[in-house]
Amino acid sequence: MADSLSGKTGNISTASTQGGTLAVIADMENWNIDSSANTEDKIVFGSGMWTDKDVINYGWTGSADGYFVAANSVVIGSKIWGKFLIDASTNYRYGNCVVTKVGIATAANGMIKQSFEFGGKGELFNNAIS
Repeated sequence: MADSLSGKTGNISTASTQGGTLAVIADMENWNIDSSANTEDKIVFGSGMWTDKDVINYGWTGSADGYFVAANSVVIGSKIWGKFLIDASTNYRYGNCVVTKVGIATAANGMIKQSFEFGGKGELFNNAIS
């Protein structure tokens, strides 16, 4: 289950769980989510020299950036709920996460950009329409 997704719109809620009012926090300009499966090797007797893999657990991490708005900024350590739109509004991923890194930078045009990274807290849910 290695999966890498990206998009340019989404909503982040400062509510710590799903169900909070979604607001556009950090005026998200783009985002990226990587999900993975943590595995361990196992040796199956009678299989020759081949090893096998067992999935231990799944995880996901991501990052996002956008324009800084003081009232809508994200703070390191915050537990947030995110809805990450892949297209229009029919295909998206959503889940709880914790902010692990925050950066702020200014450009020559005076626009302040904020970037942040997050780690998943539990499952990354899929609402893709097939």
